[in-house]
Amino acid sequence: MSYRSQAEQTIKDYLEALVSVPVYTGTSDQVKEMPCVVVAFTGGTENPPRTGNMDLSVEISISSEVGDEAQPGAMATHNEIVDAIEEAIIYADLMAINQTSTDLHIFGITEISGIERDTDGSILTERISFSMAAALGDF
Repeated sequence: MSYRSQAEQTIKDYLEALVSVPVYTGTSDQVKEMPCVVVAFTGGTENPPRTGNMDLSVEISISSEVGDEAQPGAMATHNEIVDAIEEAIIYADLMAINQTSTDLHIFGITEISGIERDTDGSILTERISFSMAAALGDF
């Protein structure tokens, strides 16, 4: 399995246990149920060369329909999801994934860019981007 698909699937599995909304992978054109979380691999570099160790970049998006036409409590639900993801990625020990995944090992988080907020009509999306040192396999 590729680094892209393994990173997305591993983080998806980790987040699904923490939130009660659908978690999707990749940037497909699949119609997504709102609210939802999307885990997307954004790049990777082998570091150091010819070792199999990678610096992987991942973006997690949390999207919800908010505003006048949204379900009552939509903003509160969105905020709860963002808080859970933020806690799991930024403040908690993300390397807990190593306890559940046998296909990807995370050595550590090397960079986190924080939360960026974007609106498109009634869709609110917040993104957390981070890079991690990882390798395929169970260590």
